[in-house]
Amino acid sequence: MVLTDFGGVRLVKKPTINSEVGITWALGTEGYMPDEQTAGKTRFASDVYAIGCIAIEMLIRECPCPDGFETDANTGAILWRHRANVSGGLAEVISKMVAHSFTERYANGGEAL
Repeated sequence: MVLTDFGGVRLVKKPTINSEVGITWALGTEGYMPDEQTAGKTRFASDVYAIGCIAIEMLIRECPCPDGFETDANTGAILWRHRANVSGGLAEVISKMVAHSFTERYANGGEAL
């Protein structure tokens, strides 16, 4: 597997008479984007989420597109462990990578590594 892009975020500033206005567009692939990225508030943890989704896709052999992975209705957690044969330690790392809330994920790729 080779990663070619971690997605993109563009900040466009359009000058107005009295100030500058910044508008952010979040770019990404549906199924690999967490809620904060969809809302245009991308963070480094958003890329961690995408890599976690790729890991799950490889383990369960199912693409999250277009409807996403099956999730727990109460917590938003992706339900995947019962479909993969991996160690508990690896499962914990991947589950933290794809935590529903970015505050529960690794903050960046270095931390996840």
